[in-house]
Amino acid sequence: MRRAPSALELRRDGAARYLPWTIGLKMFFAALAVAGMVALERVASTWESGANAVVTVELPAGSSAAMIDAALETMRRTVGVASAELLSEDAMADLLSPWLGAGDAMQDLPLPVLIDVRIDEGEVVDWAEAEARLYEAAPEASLETGMVWVERLVDFARLGQLLAAIVLMVVVAVAALTVVFATRSGLAIHRETVELLHLLGASDGYLAREFQWQAFWLGIRGGVGGVLCAGGALVVIGFAAGRMEAPLLPNVGLGVVGWLLLILLPALSGLLTMAAARQTVLHDLARVP
Repeated sequence: MRRAPSALELRRDGAARYLPWTIGLKMFFAALAVAGMVALERVASTWESGANAVVTVELPAGSSAAMIDAALETMRRTVGVASAELLSEDAMADLLSPWLGAGDAMQDLPLPVLIDVRIDEGEVVDWAEAEARLYEAAPEASLETGMVWVERLVDFARLGQLLAAIVLMVVVAVAALTVVFATRSGLAIHRETVELLHLLGASDGYLAREFQWQAFWLGIRGGVGGVLCAGGALVVIGFAAGRMEAPLLPNVGLGVVGWLLLILLPALSGLLTMAAARQTVLHDLARVP
């Protein structure tokens, strides 16, 4: 449905040319901030669940076969554990070769017995209970989950979320101020027309609607451009992250919720610019005697 012709030729204003670009740039950073918050939330949740923790059970060198079997059986019966396998001597040699070098030197070392524990994806393991059951079955065994480091990584991810939220708020505030200045510029350009419409009986609400709808569509255009650019950047970042081999770095993605938020950003951009323009016009016109 087309709107009736406007008495104000707002499309000819300079704001109609530069405002979508400035809003688009701000929506680009806003989209990256939102994506960062969502991705960090997914990463932190994965780390907190322990799904990406490197878990091992260590027994002293020379442990009996019965104790090793007891430790293996305990871990395999733990809820959330997918598998528990004894590391072979060759696997141990491969792990230690970067530090001790290859050769027969390791054969003379009293190497501990290691059990590699794998966790089911999406499962949460109660490591305190698992450690208690392991101690009962094999008192000399120790469970290494790396959860101390994981907790530090989670804290770091939460800090990143806070910084992303601050960036988002700053971007929104700057975008709103940009619309305010652009709207006041438009009011100044059309000052004579606005005064004439006032004399003819036009209300402040009518004039505010003219500016708000102009700002709305400019905000939509800028938001779409900014989100598309941000989406392309996120695809490139995701591709680069997928090529990294890091045990503690899970497969990061935005998920359905994250992409839905990005899709909604252009509409939110339009609503933000519309509200800012309307309030600016009403505020400035109320001060005119």
